[in-house]
Amino acid sequence: GGWNYVILQEQSQYPTIDFYRYNSMYPSAGKLDSLIHYVNSNTIFYMTWGRKFGGEQCINGYCSPVFIDFFHMQDSLRSAYNEIAGILSAKVAPVGLGWKEALLQNPNIDLWQMDYSHPALQGSYLAACIFYVTIFSG
Repeated sequence: GGWNYVILQEQSQYPTIDFYRYNSMYPSAGKLDSLIHYVNSNTIFYMTWGRKFGGEQCINGYCSPVFIDFFHMQDSLRSAYNEIAGILSAKVAPVGLGWKEALLQNPNIDLWQMDYSHPALQGSYLAACIFYVTIFSG
């Protein structure tokens, strides 16, 4: 106990696949949020970023739409995290939207590691900055 915030992040593909979004992510987030409030803390959802080239995400036969690029996949992630945060009246650390803005300002910035999924140093730093603002801006 004694935490002001507890950060929840879903496995990166689940929010983009409707089956997992509605049958795993949202029910689990609701249960965890209840426990977080029980210990007098607050939930912040870690809005992740899309894969560099988008693509179709499939797990155990359930698939997302075919995302044409990062921006298309990011729109799906934004929707999922904002929807559950709205349902639970929680905050969102919009890391994925920060990545989107960074790419719009400088398309050559390299935020991903070579797997085009995980963050490079620049992506991790940007995520940390967004968490700082989310937590300390009130």
